[in-house]
Amino acid sequence: MNTVAQRTARKLLATLVAGLVMGSALVAMSTSSSQAAGWGTISDRSVNKVLSSRSWTTLRPAFSTAANVRYRYCVTLRGRGTVNLQPQAFSTETSVNNSSYVTRCTKSYRGPANRFTPTAARIGDGAVRVGRIKVQRWYAGSVPG
Repeated sequence: MNTVAQRTARKLLATLVAGLVMGSALVAMSTSSSQAAGWGTISDRSVNKVLSSRSWTTLRPAFSTAANVRYRYCVTLRGRGTVNLQPQAFSTETSVNNSSYVTRCTKSYRGPANRFTPTAARIGDGAVRVGRIKVQRWYAGSVPG
């Protein structure tokens, strides 16, 4: 014997439960996506320098690393040529052949706490301009916004 009131109450309860389940799923999806591991930028500076093949160009003041945290730096480059990015802990050679800026990142460094001064030089012929440098660290949990 189902009365109209009982059927209405069951439908209302089912609707509420479905709404709670969907709401919980949305919350779970939104928090899990913000907790994805990845690279986060800790410093972003303008450089706007043309690299020489005869001397090293300092790209920014020294930055400090924490022990056993993975770091790298990325530069935006424009022009044509091969670039050597240093110091040795990040040592990377990369080529560019583009009239628009493109981003190139160094290999990553993880080790004892240290201070590094990013430098770069052009290898051989060409003309390469560095627009910006971003120092990044790896976040195993959520990447700060």
